[in-house]
Amino acid sequence: QRRVRGVLNYYTNYYYKSNLRAMTLYQDVKAFSDGTTAHGVKFIFHPTVHGSNKIVRIMFLMIWLTAVCYAMFVMVKAVNNYVGKPTGTKFQVIANTQKEKPSSIQFPTISVCPHNAVRRSYFSENDDLEELWNELDSWDPELTEALDFSSEKLNKYQNWTYEKVIKEGGPRASSFLQCEQFISLCEEVIPEPYYEREASLSGNCFRINPRGLLRGKGGDYGKMQLMFFADLNEYSDSTRREPQYGYTVVFHDHESYSSTIPSGFWMSPGSIYKVDLSLNQEFREPPPAGTCDPTMVNNTYGRYEENSCIAQCRDDALMEACDCVHISPPHPLNTPGKDYKACTLQQWPTVV
Repeated sequence: QRRVRGVLNYYTNYYYKSNLRAMTLYQDVKAFSDGTTAHGVKFIFHPTVHGSNKIVRIMFLMIWLTAVCYAMFVMVKAVNNYVGKPTGTKFQVIANTQKEKPSSIQFPTISVCPHNAVRRSYFSENDDLEELWNELDSWDPELTEALDFSSEKLNKYQNWTYEKVIKEGGPRASSFLQCEQFISLCEEVIPEPYYEREASLSGNCFRINPRGLLRGKGGDYGKMQLMFFADLNEYSDSTRREPQYGYTVVFHDHESYSSTIPSGFWMSPGSIYKVDLSLNQEFREPPPAGTCDPTMVNNTYGRYEENSCIAQCRDDALMEACDCVHISPPHPLNTPGKDYKACTLQQWPTVV
């Protein structure tokens, strides 16, 4: 009998201590729910809020845990996205140099091209334009040949040009938030205009220091800081770049244009990028060693060079075959006798 009583006391004490530890943990979690600023936690432990129905509280617990798991998933995805993207790059700008080291150098022109060629609000302001744009952008002959621009639905866009949509529908000027050169605002150190817009196949780009009048120095004295606002709500489904959000930044000489440069730096929203620049000297070799025409200085895309020559040859071929080009070149008067016209939306699918 004494042995049985001892066993009963042991199991009674063990159950009491286990239950006490469980109650203490429950009280701790309940006290934490009373003091935490996390929304909804206290509703799980206080029956007076949603009644004494345990099913209601269990459902609320499941919803809260689901929300926490989703928040963790978003945070992990954001961290992986940040870690997986480069935050530092190095690029060489082609420019003329002097034999002796100058006290200052000509700062390059910076072109910032949005990945969002046409903003969503522009499509909303023009009925049926987004549907038309997506069909034209698909380059599907079955879809484009079936378009009837004489219909009441599309008649108003018959004379609209591709260039018009890019210029009017691109990011607003207000998305360019700030430009600083060392400790001064760009508008204070660069003669007006300190930036221009450049329509291209990539979108309506921002062209900072367009005339190359800004002089720079090495280190922090020569740095320029740019800040842009990429409104994710304005990104339309018609963007042709992946990933969608962000800008492509190109550094080049002020006599050339971003539309002639085949590559640039992709920069995503919410990130800070540091780009180190250095100068290179360019040599133009005439035949037979090279392919440069020594008599040429400028063409329709600014300074005569390989990339601008390719761009002009493309436009000349389009003018001969289709009597229009996608985007009018920036300096059409450099080639007298040719009238470069932007293609209408009706002509656009036929231009290859």
